[in-house]
Amino acid sequence: MEQNYKYIHDNKIITRRLPVEDEAQEFEWGWYYRNGTHGYYNVFYQKESYIAGYVHFYWILSVIWYLNEGMTEAELEGFKNHINNPDNGFTKHKFKYINIKNIIKNDSDHVPKTKIRKVIFKEGTGLTPQEKCAIASGLISRKVTADAIYQCILELNENNMKITNSLLAKMLGVARRTIQRNTPDELKNEIKVLNKLNTNK
Repeated sequence: MEQNYKYIHDNKIITRRLPVEDEAQEFEWGWYYRNGTHGYYNVFYQKESYIAGYVHFYWILSVIWYLNEGMTEAELEGFKNHINNPDNGFTKHKFKYINIKNIIKNDSDHVPKTKIRKVIFKEGTGLTPQEKCAIASGLISRKVTADAIYQCILELNENNMKITNSLLAKMLGVARRTIQRNTPDELKNEIKVLNKLNTNK
């Protein structure tokens, strides 16, 4: 189902923000953060994809509360109700036990967790996941590293594609055993989690 962003746009709710402190090298297609950044937020990074569960839902609310300074409790409640309505395309079913009190009690120093990134692509580049992976891996390292593999994992996940060693190998132009050898256990576990979440959407 196509997601309904009208309420979000009409109320000028910020759902995506680039890092504000970390230094980056800018390119026509996006930005490269040599030291990585935890400052990139994009609550709807997977287009036309359902919210995965309660943890995901609360993370979205936490980021919205963090990004939109001056937002009131009523406004956060309105946002929650909008994305919690299955007719708007963000959820398969209505989540019954979402309480924004758990979010608004966070003080201004609370920073929602987000994945580290070294490469962020601009929206609407027209690049395929494979092209993005090639650009990212070329910047990150001449060799296949965990960082390069991780960037490809992010691109595949954001495009709702199943993450496999064969596909990662194709994107990076290497043998599948090279992917297996250079993927740490932490990333292998994350691949399993992401594939499971995408299967349930």
